Amino acid sequence: MLIEAIELFHLRLPTVDSVLVRLESRDQSGWGEACVGREPVASAEWAGGVFACLRDFVAPAVRGQVVLTGDQLQALVARFQGQAAAKSAIDCAWWDLNAKLHATTVAALLGGTRVTHETAVTLDVMPTIDDLLRAIDEQQQRHAMILLKFRPGWDEQMLRVVRQMYPAVPLAIDCDGCCRIGQRELLYRLDDFMLRWIEQPLPADDLVAHAMLQENIRTPICLHQSITSLDRVEQAIDLGSCRAVKIDPALVGGLTPARALYDCCRVSKLPLAVGGKYATETGRSALAALAALEDFSLPADLQDLTGPGQDLQIDHQLRDAAIERALI
Repeated sequence: MLIEAIELFHLRLPTVDSVLVRLESRDQSGWGEACVGREPVASAEWAGGVFACLRDFVAPAVRGQVVLTGDQLQALVARFQGQAAAKSAIDCAWWDLNAKLHATTVAALLGGTRVTHETAVTLDVMPTIDDLLRAIDEQQQRHAMILLKFRPGWDEQMLRVVRQMYPAVPLAIDCDGCCRIGQRELLYRLDDFMLRWIEQPLPADDLVAHAMLQENIRTPICLHQSITSLDRVEQAIDLGSCRAVKIDPALVGGLTPARALYDCCRVSKLPLAVGGKYATETGRSALAALAALEDFSLPADLQDLTGPGQDLQIDHQLRDAAIERALI
């Protein structure tokens, strides 16, 4: 298909910024989303930077090109170092456009056959434990698992109270790399809480320390932020750094590389989950399409979109809502 035009929107929503990409070909449009922070705090990418990278580099490299496969699209943007979220947004838009041109779904093009998914809800640090318990009461019937953020001061004691109150609720924790191997005694004690997994306990670049930890605990380690490329997942597998993997298209550069990581993990029989952030149905639909692949056996980060600003439709209203917009 010939990429005839690309339109970019930088949206400021109540709690998060999002960058939307629209690709146009033969009177059809495909959409992709990069939902990243307003500041480069959680990662090196932020919404303003993603928008600028797409506007100045990625979109001009793609516009006017005939792109028949996801691999061809990846080759067009390969010379730009990093920028996984920007590449992911345009890659997901290409898959959406390709599906529409072929009158099918992104899930079908990826090879997905499942129509339902087990989901997990992530509950962040809250003002009080009572607030957290009320949130668990509200969410436990809607999702297959509760994923609790695990932070200094919101750690073992919080988890102990939750497990005492909910002995049978499937739980996992997400550390976002906040722990260190020197805290191994704390991490060893987490085996007592019957967790589905411990997500990203140590810094993303330390696969060796993750392997040392996994060797000494029963609870599976699920790597998320560490999984940024095919090379990284192969290293993690070789070292024994984890017993589960969460694949996030925004961390690996889109659905195209995510599909390649899926194949690698599938051969190694590693349990898989889909992860990622989104603010609109555009981002959620890309993750749902990936989760339709048969071997994503773990609950996916596919929460319902609720709350002010979370139900934006892809239409002309976006042109008014965007704080920045570019037509390439």
